[in-house]
Amino acid sequence: AMNAVSFRTLRLNFERHYNLDDVKLGPDIMGRVLERLGCSELVVADTISRALAERGVPAGESNGISLADFLLWLFHVPPVLASADTDLEDPSLGHAFRGVSVHHLGTEFFRQVEAVGLSRDSKIYEIEPAVIRPRGEHVLCPRDGQLGAAYVDAIRGEDHAGMASIMLSYTWGYSIGDIVDSLAAYCEKEKLDPKRVYVWMCCLCINQH
Repeated sequence: AMNAVSFRTLRLNFERHYNLDDVKLGPDIMGRVLERLGCSELVVADTISRALAERGVPAGESNGISLADFLLWLFHVPPVLASADTDLEDPSLGHAFRGVSVHHLGTEFFRQVEAVGLSRDSKIYEIEPAVIRPRGEHVLCPRDGQLGAAYVDAIRGEDHAGMASIMLSYTWGYSIGDIVDSLAAYCEKEKLDPKRVYVWMCCLCINQH
């Protein structure tokens, strides 16, 4: 809930001076915003890199993310909760069949696993309390409006989540490396774009809160 409140507070303050959708942020200005929020130099660099990558901004682009979009991303606020009159930018958000892309699992999800000291050999039951549950801990669930959302509802962008095209049958005793390798091999064999193959996995798509 605090993420949504913080977003709305910042949005109101910025809206007094700017049209949030017209103001474009490059890495320099994004860095200043993060520094003002008390982020360390290392966190600033990592956050900017992830923000640009997840919003699909090419490296070196000086003006690529709108101020509104950056704030939404920064506070992990689903667009549907950001404002009562905001258009639904992500049609599958909150849907029972929303899934995570194979691309997301092999990139950002792996990075999060490594960031908490785990590895591709780690089991799902080890990753769930360290990565999966925390990702949606401070996000308002778009399904019930309560604090705490499924992992899949805490990520955004069509390269990362969408309506599931496959459901994975597995156990929490499998390693994340084996799971992702199998999904990547499936995409390669079937000549499918990993960014458009969305997987329904209970650990990521059912609210663990």
